Amino acid sequence: LAKVGEAALGAQELVVLATDGRTLDRVTILGETAPVAPRARAHVNVPVEQATAREKSYRTVGELLDLLKAMNPDAPLSPFDFLAAWDKKSADEKRELYGQYASHELDFFLYRKDRAFFTSVVAPNLRNKRDKRFVDKWLLGEDLSEWTSPGRLDELNAFEECLLAARVKDLAPVVARRMADVCAVLKADPDGWLEEALGTMADASIAEEGDEADLDAEVQAPIVMGSMRAGRTPGSIGAAGRVAASRSQMVGLGLDSKDDAWSNQRQVLPKPATSARRERAFRSVGGVAPAERKQKRASRKLYRPPERTREWVETHYWQTRPSDDTAARVTVNAFWRDWAAAICSGAEGPFRPQTLRFVGGSHDVTPALAALAVTDLPFEAKEGDAGLVFRRELGAAAASAKAAVVVTQRLTDPLAERADGTKGAVVTDEFVCGRVYKLVTVVTNPTDEHRRVAVFSQIPSGALAVRGAKGVSFRTVELAPYSVASETVSFYFPAVCDGVVSPALAFEGGAAAASAQPFACRVVETATKTDTTSWAYVSQNGTKDEVLAYLREKNLAGVDLDKILWRMKDGAYARQVRGVLSARGVYHGELWLAGLVWADAYDAARMREALMRRENRRRLARALGELDASPLVTLDAEACGVFEHREYWPIVNARAHTLGGAATIANEGLKREYRAFLDVLAQKRAPSARDRVLAAVYLLAQDRVEEAKSQLTLAGAAAPGSAETKMQRAYLDAYLAFCDGDAAKGRAIAA
Repeated sequence: LAKVGEAALGAQELVVLATDGRTLDRVTILGETAPVAPRARAHVNVPVEQATAREKSYRTVGELLDLLKAMNPDAPLSPFDFLAAWDKKSADEKRELYGQYASHELDFFLYRKDRAFFTSVVAPNLRNKRDKRFVDKWLLGEDLSEWTSPGRLDELNAFEECLLAARVKDLAPVVARRMADVCAVLKADPDGWLEEALGTMADASIAEEGDEADLDAEVQAPIVMGSMRAGRTPGSIGAAGRVAASRSQMVGLGLDSKDDAWSNQRQVLPKPATSARRERAFRSVGGVAPAERKQKRASRKLYRPPERTREWVETHYWQTRPSDDTAARVTVNAFWRDWAAAICSGAEGPFRPQTLRFVGGSHDVTPALAALAVTDLPFEAKEGDAGLVFRRELGAAAASAKAAVVVTQRLTDPLAERADGTKGAVVTDEFVCGRVYKLVTVVTNPTDEHRRVAVFSQIPSGALAVRGAKGVSFRTVELAPYSVASETVSFYFPAVCDGVVSPALAFEGGAAAASAQPFACRVVETATKTDTTSWAYVSQNGTKDEVLAYLREKNLAGVDLDKILWRMKDGAYARQVRGVLSARGVYHGELWLAGLVWADAYDAARMREALMRRENRRRLARALGELDASPLVTLDAEACGVFEHREYWPIVNARAHTLGGAATIANEGLKREYRAFLDVLAQKRAPSARDRVLAAVYLLAQDRVEEAKSQLTLAGAAAPGSAETKMQRAYLDAYLAFCDGDAAKGRAIAA
């Protein structure tokens, strides 16, 4: 009983009765019986627009990061959770995290979200990188002209193309159109990710919080092999729970793990209690009690074996090798198309497109982290800022006839172009003798019942089946609820005739359930109706101006440019064609290299564009080695991916008792790499400062200290003010100071 208001006649009392849905006639409250007259609430139809409309906003970096993790479950994004609270980290914490997760993705994120830290910490580090890539040069504001040609533009991924468009304004329309053309022929629209963004699917963040709670619980009971959460059985603990359980067991039982990840985990998990009962539990499962383990740690170790030597490779994108091809790491989709369009139009205001839902389903962290940085959201939500808003609005559709089974048929020409430039256009008028066509029969079950349907179909009269098919087909199809089955038969007409497609029939329970529509085929000797606007016609029969017009105006994504290779005999026209394609940012290797076949089509600039592509440079570098004097191509073994520098640590060299009385390189990996490096140097006229610094590294790995000093001295003389090797030379100088026993000098350099 509660007084809910005052009326003119005095206080009024309101009784609220909540039931489990069963009907009650009377109810007794405080000894008084009163009738119950529930108000009936029958369903009221609402417009589809109102029933399906949904809206959800993401206002902070942390909220958006959670969404991207849910949309990319196979991408290892969890290590980057610290980005959600980056603004709350201290300066030391930021430096430590950057040192651990430095990569293109983090560099760009900090460039967009924390420019002060980027300027003071990230930029100096990038300027001293030995091998700078496109993203490094973009972040430092260096020259990017080498990537503006169509041949090199193709080597960039979608994220990098947008960066190039943002820096080279004249190229922005080209990039925007390239991406729009690609998206125009993409069929997939990730509606599932829209549902994720709208919050109608399971929220991954809830599961993660549960995992953390379970982890703490499991640490308190390390001998338990599993855990039970509310609403779960032991068999459904999930992957995260199983990992947590196994980690807690390793910590609690004192087992030594060979995996470094377990070693790191031991430092953050709470230590188990050391009661007598716990010690007995440890002993019962064959473990070592904590007290004994502590005593063993304190005991003096007379011998400690060296660690296993490992290879270390500098990465650019997160966990990728320098030799990896990153052009497909971020693919073109509607999100990057929209960003390129915004760059091209010079749009002002925050960039927050709903097409972010296309950044889903990736196995790499790059698309998600790049999108997180590009989307303009703050770390803390601002008053009145709606953030990134996802909306879904559906309209009513026309009513369709009810049918138990639906049968449709269509005839297609595998070589004919559709309106979007892809193959397989539907044929509706005439058929040509000798040309292969396809008859596609589709049976649909639009009901919620399982159906067993017999389908009868046949190719047109007067036609012959090809590729081992039969002219008549009669088969039984099992159709699950709301499922589709299809059959495709290839055929051709050997002679002129008036063919008829007898409609396919579907039988259920011995009676006809549905049929397709009949179709007449007018067969001719030669085509009388030609699509003069198709690429197949224009490329072979069109005038030069018609071909150029097609190349300027049409979507070239998926167009076979090999069809005009024969036109490259005309050198002047070949230059026109390549000029039009270049203006659109389209590259085609055979057209660019046509000058190797027809002398009139030779163009040194286009030839260099083709030869400077990564795959061509790699082939040439393997065959020719280093080459820097040719006007057509510059070959650098490391840039081409032929030679890759690796660090080896730790390296233990024999000093007192050398094998065979001579100094040797015991590590086979280091030996192979050092010899490959010497082969690279042998192909150069003179080593550069970068080469001499790298030579010093290899010499120090062999304990050849004096020779390493000599190489560093020559490197400093060759490029005294170069920032490219400044950090590396300082590191090696500090190392050499310790080798000379001058610890004070080494500390001064390191500081």
